[in-house]
This record gives sequence, structure tokens and C-alpha cells, in this order.
Amino acid sequence: MGRPMTSPFPFDRILCINLDRRPDRWQSFLASATPHLTPDRIQRFSAIDAQNSLIPSWWTHPAGAYACALSHRLALAQALAGPAHSVLIFEDDALLAPDFSTRLADLMPRVPADWRLLFLGGQHKRRYPPFAVAPGIVRCRHTIRMHAYAVHRRGALRVHDHISRTAKPVDQALADIMPKLPTYAPDRWLVAQRADFSDVESRRHEQDRWWDERPPAMVPPSSASPPHWA
Repeated sequence: MGRPMTSPFPFDRILCINLDRRPDRWQSFLASATPHLTPDRIQRFSAIDAQNSLIPSWWTHPAGAYACALSHRLALAQALAGPAHSVLIFEDDALLAPDFSTRLADLMPRVPADWRLLFLGGQHKRRYPPFAVAPGIVRCRHTIRMHAYAVHRRGALRVHDHISRTAKPVDQALADIMPKLPTYAPDRWLVAQRADFSDVESRRHEQDRWWDERPPAMVPPSSASPPHWA
């Protein structure tokens, strides 16, 4: 593991959505993230708890999915209410790859300048596979999961407005507008979902989930140190 990235970082803000009653998940996230990200840059966002929320009568999915969508919308609104131009949002089950820092530094110069959404972890729907647009970069057509993604101000209002009106889980709602919203991802995921109990799904996952690929190989210590971005 290398030292955390130093400024300038490619995103103006970093948020992690975490339920107040799950401090265990917050600590697990920090254990995964702080080898790569400066701890004082990571802001905890208190998630909306379905156990303490009024769920609309028209919502047909699990209550946790409604609270999840509301949490993401409010987190985005808070993050970009000020001068920030971009935000990196994690859910608290995010598991960063051992070489996250190095790969992110290599990735960002090749991300197309028109990006609105950038997924660092997710799951591509097989019926609508992504396509390559640059070395190591793909354009998403229908990508779900919300455990690690960035939003640029250029697309923030559209993302916010769309998920505020949807009757679908937040990731499925965003996937619907990806054809018209420049959305990109690395061709190998940088972030997985850690094995844990899911408060949204109300069930436990016994294995870390990398979804579209095998877990990334461990990076030898001699090559794992992240760059210092000046």
C-alpha cells in the first residue's frame, strides 16, 4: 500500500453514504479507503434510514431502495451546492482495489472531457455492453450499482432531477438516461462491493462482488505506491 493521494485530486469532494446505525460499515470503508485517499478529504454523509422514514404509497420496491435513492439525491445536492465542480460518491460497502491510487491516476487523463458520470465500480448489463472510447476507458450504455461513482457539475442537475422523480431504484433510473448522458468507466473496475449485510436488500452477501470481472490482482509492494499529483 502506498501513501494517500495528495492535492490536487481529480474530484473536488469525496462523500461516503453511511447509516448512523452502521458505524461498523463506516470503519470498514475507512480501512479500505484511507490507504489511498487522505482521511480529512472524506466526508461522511448520514444516510436516510428506511426504518425511520415515510415511504410513499406509490413506491413498489423495497423500502431500503427508496431511502437509498433519497440519500444519493441529497448527497449530490449537498456536495455541489457550493463551488465544487465534481464529487466522488461512495457507498459504505465500497472496497477499493489494492492499486486504486495508481490506476486512478492513470485513468483520469484518458477520460473524455465531456464526462458527466464516471463509474469506478458497477455492473454492466449484458444486453447493453459498454464500448471502448479510449485505451482502458469504456462508454457505459446500461450500468448499475452505486457504490463508487463521480458526478460532474455539467450533469449534476439532470442526475438530481431524474432520480428525484423516478419510481425505480436509483441505479436503474440512472441507467435509463445513460444513452444521452456521457457516462464512462474503466475497462477494469477499481472498486468492488464488500461482503456484508445489505440494508437496502435486507440480506447478506458472503463474497466481495467485482461483478463483470475477476478480482484485480494484488500489486507488488514495489510498484504499489501512488503518484504525487502536483
